[in-house]
Amino acid sequence: MVGQAKLLSPLSGTVVPGRSQAPESAPRSRWAIRCSRSHPESLRAVLHVREDQITDVQVGQQGTLATASYPGQYIAFEVERVNPIAEVVKQKNVFKVRVRLLELYPWMRPGMEGVAKIDLVKRSYAWIWTRKIINWVRMKLWI
Repeated sequence: MVGQAKLLSPLSGTVVPGRSQAPESAPRSRWAIRCSRSHPESLRAVLHVREDQITDVQVGQQGTLATASYPGQYIAFEVERVNPIAEVVKQKNVFKVRVRLLELYPWMRPGMEGVAKIDLVKRSYAWIWTRKIINWVRMKLWI
């Protein structure tokens, strides 16, 4: 019966699962469905940038990302906001960086995961290869 149900809305968008505000232990109706509507043009991506790399990221920078479901399809983006507070994600300190997608496709959905690359300032190969060890030495010697 539930598989035959249709959701109708006077507004366009994609129906995505919502989160219930009730605690897990609260009694619920068997047929209660909580959904919300998502506009494809309002999709944003949130990148998790490691704390040792966040100083290179600034608002306005461009980049590309690839989702796990369509790894060959690169999507351009622009950095909108860098969250100033670090969070622990998968036992690592990361900063959340919100980006605006410059290209949208019908297959895109909230909650997708992937990999992103942000275009940074050009650096020499020597700087790229030695940056981590130099930072490690500075931390150990308090330089």
